[in-house]
Amino acid sequence: MKSIYALAVAAALVFTACSKKDDAKPDTGAKTLSTKVLGKWSLGSEVEIGARKAGSTLAKETSVGEGFVEFLADSTYYIHDARGKFYTGKYSALDSINISLGSFGKITAISFTSTGINFKLTYGANNEELTLAGVKIQTAAADDKTKLISRIWSLTKEDNGESMFGQWPVWDAAGEIVGYKQIDSITIQFSTYGTRILRRFENTVLIDTDVTNWKWHATEANRFLFYPVGTNPGEYPYETALELTKDIMKTEQVADFNGDGLLTADEKYKYTLKPAVK
Repeated sequence: MKSIYALAVAAALVFTACSKKDDAKPDTGAKTLSTKVLGKWSLGSEVEIGARKAGSTLAKETSVGEGFVEFLADSTYYIHDARGKFYTGKYSALDSINISLGSFGKITAISFTSTGINFKLTYGANNEELTLAGVKIQTAAADDKTKLISRIWSLTKEDNGESMFGQWPVWDAAGEIVGYKQIDSITIQFSTYGTRILRRFENTVLIDTDVTNWKWHATEANRFLFYPVGTNPGEYPYETALELTKDIMKTEQVADFNGDGLLTADEKYKYTLKPAVK
């Protein structure tokens, strides 16, 4: 009798353990979606997300550019609209067609074509909705050099870096300057999908975000171009990575400000960046 009871208990434990393993199985639909959305998707020049905010330099852009949505492997998302507004946070795939963007909103009814993505974006306190279609953008090369640069860097005041700090204007919704902030910290982030994000801070508070594209030069070693979203890269401006390791990046930036094709000493700047401390 004791043997029968012991066998029954053992069977129950095995069943419970198997049930827990089954419960712990990942949602394969969500896992597949997390892989398929990785990358940068152009949303065109018409998409505008949210109203411009008075008193924020994050909303100062008025010229039409290009919107995009980008999903990184570390669960970070970027959303950039055609007016230059920029949103970022963490995302999580809920199932095979829906993604949570945390407090910002959600992306639902996702479907893919051979080169594109279709989805509905719901965002904001009023649950505003946009139906969007995106086209996959060519990504940066996934080589060791790209992996090294693709992180968040902190700009130091060495070389010409100090000139980047100090007063920075704040605009209202009409594009008028309403005050100034004292910039004391700057970070520059490169993504493997060709996005460059420059952030300015005052006492750790984000004051301004500048989003551009970046790519390695086709023929010049260690030179990279950065240029407005929605445009093609020109010859200038560019930076050359004079030194690039996991611990430091030293660059020389060149910009032909007057457009005469002749580079002078005051059109060249050297910067030293170190990995940002999280």
